[in-house]
Amino acid sequence: MNVSVIIPVFNAVRFLEAAVKSALAVQEVAEVVLVDDGSSDGSQILCDDLAKNDARISCYRHLNGLNKGVSASRNLGIELAKHEYIAFLDADDLFVPDRFAMDRKLFQEHPDADGVYGAIGVHYYDDQGREMFGKVFSSELTTVRVAVPPERLFEVFMGVGAPIHDFGNFSLDGFTVKKSALDKMPLLLREGMAMHEDSEFIVRMSYYLRLYAGSIDRAVALRGVHGDNRITANARSARRRWQYNKFLLKWAEREGADQRGSRV
Repeated sequence: MNVSVIIPVFNAVRFLEAAVKSALAVQEVAEVVLVDDGSSDGSQILCDDLAKNDARISCYRHLNGLNKGVSASRNLGIELAKHEYIAFLDADDLFVPDRFAMDRKLFQEHPDADGVYGAIGVHYYDDQGREMFGKVFSSELTTVRVAVPPERLFEVFMGVGAPIHDFGNFSLDGFTVKKSALDKMPLLLREGMAMHEDSEFIVRMSYYLRLYAGSIDRAVALRGVHGDNRITANARSARRRWQYNKFLLKWAEREGADQRGSRV
């Protein structure tokens, strides 16, 4: 199992090297794809230096060095990834050493699997991050509470049968997908969303792809929490959640989400 790990980079010079090292330490990682998103803090230079020192690392940036956002950066990484399995890691997050152990097992046991999702934990970089995280989240493990069959995952996200907060959620950091499976999706990550772009992508993937629960009671990655995180509970975050719901509604209207015959 050879995995391409996509890391979007924006002003992450303080954390990037640790993130890259955590990925390269995992046996299944064959490539780390760094996509700099117009950084101004020296991250571009660090990306180039890391790539020069390890052939498994590739460093890219957008045309003319533009800042195009995390979705555009992940989409570019997906396009350029050389291997069949794709995983994602934020530039301030970390993989655990056995990150893909359960994923590898499930892909072998279920040839129909397009993707596998697992839990993520927390790594505190500073006291400010610890204080902030504790105010926003009730648990240090982001996961689902029960494994559901792939054919029911989209329904669960839509609240069919049980409210979504009873199910939990998962993050792209704990997600592995076959690159070839993404061809089933008319759109990858939606560009132009200020927040929740990863959650919106996950919901749409659950409609088109067969996603299996992996390690849901033990973290496969760690969210780096620090004073510069985008985690927030203010009114602006609520407005962005509304934007997320609006995008999903528009997608469902276009797709005809109630017509299930075309699903895999």
